[in-house]
Amino acid sequence: MICPVVTRIAAAAFAVFASSGMLMAQFSMTASSSPLNFSYATNQTLPIDLTTNITSQVTGFVNISVSDNLAGLVAVSPNTAFVSTSPTVLTVRLTNPSQATTQRSGELRVTSGTAGLSSLVIPINLYPGGVTGGTSALNASPSSVSMTYTPNTVGQVQFAVTLSSVYFGSLTPTLSFPLSQYMYVTPNPVSSQSTFTLYLNPQFAPTTTATSGTLTLTPTSTSSGLPTLTIPITISPFGASTSNILASPSSISFNSILLTQNVTLTSPVTTSLIASPSANLGNWITVPSLISSNGTFIIGLSNIQAFPNGTSGSITLSPVNAGTGLNPVTIPITITPGTASGALSANPTSLTFSYGIGTTNRIDQTLSTTSAFTTLLTASLTPSLASSISV
Repeated sequence: MICPVVTRIAAAAFAVFASSGMLMAQFSMTASSSPLNFSYATNQTLPIDLTTNITSQVTGFVNISVSDNLAGLVAVSPNTAFVSTSPTVLTVRLTNPSQATTQRSGELRVTSGTAGLSSLVIPINLYPGGVTGGTSALNASPSSVSMTYTPNTVGQVQFAVTLSSVYFGSLTPTLSFPLSQYMYVTPNPVSSQSTFTLYLNPQFAPTTTATSGTLTLTPTSTSSGLPTLTIPITISPFGASTSNILASPSSISFNSILLTQNVTLTSPVTTSLIASPSANLGNWITVPSLISSNGTFIIGLSNIQAFPNGTSGSITLSPVNAGTGLNPVTIPITITPGTASGALSANPTSLTFSYGIGTTNRIDQTLSTTSAFTTLLTASLTPSLASSISV
């Protein structure tokens, strides 16, 4: 009677072991970051490190390596580790980004030799970009946002923005106050090569006045090569209007002496403006090709001689992007050339030569001239001095 009991107990133990074996085969390791994406400039020589935490419900030793196509470019530390429910940190290093000039993909392999623990594969992607400091590192289309809404209504207003970049990476969106009280961004974070959506809730937005602010996109990794990007935002309830651009000074005068002036602009939205002079001023007005709506620029008159009798005109500054909600600003211009007298001056205004009788050494003096114009002058002496003085 004892033997059958022992046999049944042994059979039961085997069944539990077999059942446990089946359960153990289902355990797997997990990684806190997967895939691992390296975005970098092709002139970057300093190594870039990314980390991922490995956890497992089954303890055991693992071997860690990278796929052959990444050998010599990517290294991992440590190469062996003991995994458990406590995170094991793996550091994956792109040793010299300047040598990885083409986009490629490979794997980080965490191989288990423990029964009941499956191996783990983490994709690794290399995204070489342009040169650090490039002006097109991150672009938004459109570059500014203008949204209108009906106050106190149910339902959200949406606005899509597309990002493009030579770098691949994630960015954290941050809305300025008070926009953050009734707007949000999805997805969060956003990819540098994707489209995200701004949502506005009219129930909580201002009912009578337009509101301006910004959306700032900040790289989640300092090694991504991505810059921080700020996008101006204006929201307006139907029936409201945004403030105009203000220019200081509000009008400009040119004369034969004053041929350039500084103009300072302020506005509720920072955006680019393009200048259009009135037809009678033609191409004689000089300004930058693009002007910031919040900043100072120089306006000049290239040739006052083109207006011998003086004239009046204007220059109009208009937003490049019509979606900003800003109205164009027109700055009046007055040109007063003045008369010819006083346009040329000499310093000193007279010359006196003192010398001893019989002196043979030449005596020199310097005469300086100034004028509002640059032109060639002809010097002539009175007949009584022509034989003794040369210029």
